[in-house]
Amino acid sequence: MYDTSEKNDMDLMEERKWVFFGFVMSNLEIGNTLSQDW
Repeated sequence: MYDTSEKNDMDLMEERKWVFFGFVMSNLEIGNTLSQDW
């Protein structure tokens, strides 16, 4: 049996990682469209 609080921390880390990844990817897409306009 595992400690639930530890698992919750892992889930939070995983969630933050994907949120950050999506944030970076959307910024890259915005940057690409801006550079294409120029």
